[in-house]
Order: sequence, then C-alpha cells, then structure tokens
Amino acid sequence: MTTRAFLISIISNSREREILDRFSKIVDDILGAYWMYADRIPIYWMPLAILAPLLNVPLSSLSITTLCHELVHAYSQRGVDIDGRGWKTPHFVNADTYVMEGIAQYYTEQVMRGLIARLPDGLGAFLALRSKQAQPYTEYQYWLQPNNKSTPEVVRLAMLRIRNLGPQPVQHVDLKKELEAAQAQLHGTPSTDL
Repeated sequence: MTTRAFLISIISNSREREILDRFSKIVDDILGAYWMYADRIPIYWMPLAILAPLLNVPLSSLSITTLCHELVHAYSQRGVDIDGRGWKTPHFVNADTYVMEGIAQYYTEQVMRGLIARLPDGLGAFLALRSKQAQPYTEYQYWLQPNNKSTPEVVRLAMLRIRNLGPQPVQHVDLKKELEAAQAQLHGTPSTDL
C-alpha cells in the first residue's frame, strides 16, 4: 500500500470532526518536538500529513510552521542575552506548559507574519492549526489584553526576566507579571495586576 493510500484510508475511516476534536485536546508534541538533550528537532510526518488536509492547508506550510515553532523553543532556551546568559536546561524543562508553548506560539506567529512575501500560506497554516489547538497553544493571544500590547520586544524582555528568576519552575502567572512590567518599562504604561 502506498503512503498516499494509507493516509486516505486513515482519514476515510475517521470522521474529520472527531479527529479535529481529539487534536484540540492534545498538549503533547505530536507534530514535532524540541529534544534539548539530543540537540534534535524531529518533525512527525504522519500526523502532519493527516492534519494538513483536515485543516485545508498545504502540508509543506504546516511542516514549516511546525519546524518554526520547535526552533523557537530551541532559540528560547539556547539563545543567550547580551550578558551571555541562557535559559538553564532544568529551569527550562520545568517551566509551565503555558509559558513554553505561549512563547513558541507568539514568536512563530511573528515569523509567519514576517514571511508572508516568501511563504504566502504560512500564516494561514499557522492560524488554521492554532484554531484547533489546546489552550496552552492559544492562551498567548490574551497576553496584555484588552489592548494587545504584547509586542515582540515586550515578550523578549519578559522572557529574559523569567528565565533568570531562579530555580523554582516558572508559572504562567510569573510570565504575565513580567509581560506587564516589560510593557510598563518599554512603553511607559502604568503596571496593574493581571
């Protein structure tokens, strides 16, 4: 049986809505992953190949979006600030899922917006995927609402602050506080509790 025939049989034996409903509850890495200890980013072709037609997006664009998301995880952890400090691996591993996926989703969306001229359907693939993802992948949209002041520099500054908080696991509430403080610092907006 060819790969195409195999995928068609999987999709035809399942109802589209059922697959997408189940997908929206998944928090695990099923499309790709950042394996920090192995220095690898595997992209899982089977789930991507099943999901792309259900989302009505090109497989290539969904794959690039997934790769971008995983690379953002790597850059978030391995990238160093001007003082040469990065996110220590144990601290990164123990961070709240909302923090990790929120940062990755936020910057993936920024990259896809920046690539519109070169990858016209990349942002559409990202948005279609996001519309079916679990809350840790979508919550970032509400950072600093109602005015959505979460600019890339605000998010960068907040990320630099949280990754240096200390040995305790970073929680979503910590990130929200740092986003608010970064917003106030960069844009002169008074800080209020979220």
